[in-house]
Amino acid sequence: PAPAPAPAPPAGPLVVALSSRALFDFEAENRVFENADDHAYMQLQLQQVDEPARPGVAFGLARKLLAFNAGASRPRVEVVILSRNDPVSGLRVFRSAQHYGLAVERGVFTRGESPWRYLRPLKAQLFLSANEADVRSALEAGVPAAVAKPARDPAAILAGQVPPDKPADKPADKPGLQFYVQAGAYARPDDAEGQRARLGLLGLSAKVMEREQSGRTVYRVRLGPFASRDEAEATQAKLGEASIESSLVRVER
Repeated sequence: PAPAPAPAPPAGPLVVALSSRALFDFEAENRVFENADDHAYMQLQLQQVDEPARPGVAFGLARKLLAFNAGASRPRVEVVILSRNDPVSGLRVFRSAQHYGLAVERGVFTRGESPWRYLRPLKAQLFLSANEADVRSALEAGVPAAVAKPARDPAAILAGQVPPDKPADKPADKPGLQFYVQAGAYARPDDAEGQRARLGLLGLSAKVMEREQSGRTVYRVRLGPFASRDEAEATQAKLGEASIESSLVRVER
């Protein structure tokens, strides 16, 4: 019998999409972002724009993937950034990548919106993110995806040595804090009320809270307050089971 024909070469490079928190350690900045203070978050990133971010959990993987391009006439692998963060953070991401010698040239920053819709336009064949809801959305859209846990030891990651997970005691809640679960932020009050009604059908009591943000009113749908983080996370889990994206918000009493 005639030998089987050789498989056709791929039409382009393997495209791997990483969230900014997967590539770099933005956990401290993300805590500001979760508190829904966009202005403070952008100011923090702007102040540190020339300071290279510490490597994140997917940094070593990105470096090894891009190493496949060495000596190739055409790129075999492309790493792109797909992030909920804002363009100011994007500037710091690209400068940090340049600092470490990572050839990362494309990225989409959605400023809080779920980024999975951009996977197809980017031609991404794999998505790694620290946001579990974004990973679920990518999987539902048919794109292979996985959760990248936040980095613990950036120095070890730079050296290519990622230590195994170790069980850690959960930190106690700081006195004077209360917790909310935010299930959406909308430009129109009718949309916010619709989300509140949807949560009511699930047996969850939510409220619509107005806030001025960048010269416009934003209507946030929140559940709580909860006295402890555990209570808030239990509510988040219920929302996740109903495929409703949410975020944890900490507020000083």
